[in-house]
Amino acid sequence: SGQLSTIGQIPLYFYTLDLIYKVFGLEVWTMRLLNIALGSLAVLLLFLIGKELFNKKIGLLSAFLFAVSSFAIINNTESDMASIFFALISFLFFIRGFKEQKYFYLSITFLGIAYLFKEIAILLLPAYLIYFGIEYFSQKEHRRRFKLLNLAVISILILFALLLPVLTHNYLAYQQKGVVDVRVSKYLRLD
Repeated sequence: SGQLSTIGQIPLYFYTLDLIYKVFGLEVWTMRLLNIALGSLAVLLLFLIGKELFNKKIGLLSAFLFAVSSFAIINNTESDMASIFFALISFLFFIRGFKEQKYFYLSITFLGIAYLFKEIAILLLPAYLIYFGIEYFSQKEHRRRFKLLNLAVISILILFALLLPVLTHNYLAYQQKGVVDVRVSKYLRLD
C-alpha cells in the first residue's frame, strides 16, 4: 500500500503490516490485526512451553497469567507482540532441541525473524550461546563436541543470513548518505 516508512525501524513488522493493508484495506482495525492475532497465539505458545518444561497444569497457569497480565494486554496492540511471539516460538524449539537437535535450527531461524520484528529479541542469543558452551565443555567425547560445534556454527550462519538484508541496508545507507539505522547509530555513538 506504500503507506509506511521503515526509516529508523527494523523492517519486517512494517512490511507485514503493509501486506495486511493490501489484503484488508487501510482501516483502523487492520492496524491492530497482526498484533492481536500474534498476541493470542503467544498465549498458546506459553502453554506449550510450560507443558514442555513442567506439565500441563503449569502450562495452563503460565498461559492464563500471561493472558491476563497488564503487559500482554497493553502490548497486544503494539509492535512488540510480533517479536514476543516469534521469540516464544524460538524458545519452544530451543527447548525441543534438547531432545532432537534439528529443532535448534528452527529455534535460531525464529530468533532471527523475531529480531527482524523488534531488535530486543536478540537478547535470547546469549542464553543460547551459554547453553552451547556449557554443553560443549561438558562433553568428553570428541565426536559429540564436533557435532555441537557444527550445530552452533550452522545456527550462527542461519542467523547471519536472516540479518544480512538489514545489515546490508545499513551499510549501503551509511556509504551513500552518511546515515545509519537508529539502533546502529546508538550503539556506534554516531548520533
